[in-house]
Amino acid sequence: MLGCGAVEISSQLNIFNKRVRIRVGMVLQTWLTWLAGFCYFIAHRDFLDGRSIAKVQAVLQLRGLLMSKSRVLLADDNPAMLEKAASTLASEFDVVAAVHNGQEALEAAAQLDPDVVVLDISMPVLDGIKAASRLRQSNSSTKIVFLTANQDALMCHAASETGALGYVTKLRLIPDLIEATKLALAGHRFVSCNVQ
Repeated sequence: MLGCGAVEISSQLNIFNKRVRIRVGMVLQTWLTWLAGFCYFIAHRDFLDGRSIAKVQAVLQLRGLLMSKSRVLLADDNPAMLEKAASTLASEFDVVAAVHNGQEALEAAAQLDPDVVVLDISMPVLDGIKAASRLRQSNSSTKIVFLTANQDALMCHAASETGALGYVTKLRLIPDLIEATKLALAGHRFVSCNVQ
C-alpha cells in the first residue's frame, strides 16, 4: 500500500509524463506536417518550373527545414566530359542539368537559376565566352567557372573579362573543379596551375 508521499509523487509523475507527451506530440506533429509537405513537393515537382522549385527550396532553407547543396549547371559538347564533371561535383553539389552548347546553357540558367554555371569554351551554336557574357548582361547572380582544354593565359584573361571567377583546365578537372566551384560561390577567383 502506498503512503501519502508516494501517492503525491506518483501524481506528479503522471502530470510530468502528460506534459512530456504533449510536447513530444507537438514536435512530432510539426515534423510530420513538414515531412508531408516536403513529400508533396517532391511528388509534384514535375508540375513546377525551375524558378518555382528554386523559390520553394529557398523558403525551406531559410526556415532551416532543407539543407540543400549549391546548384550547378554544366555545359560541354562532349558527353563523356559532362559525365566526368557531373560525377566529380556530385558529392558536394546538386548538378541540376547538363547541356551541350552555350545557347542551351543560357536557356537552362534562365529556367533553373543555378548558383554556378560550369562552361566549356569551345562549344557549337554559342561558345562559352559569348554565353558567359550574355549571362552577365542578363544581370544574373549566377557564378561562372570555365572548364576547358585551353591552357593559354590569353584565353584565361578573356574568360575573366566575362566576369567568370574560375578557370579550370580539363587536365586538372578532378583536383581543381570542386575547389574552383566552392571559391566561385564565395566570390573568389581560381585558375588551374597549368595555365601558361
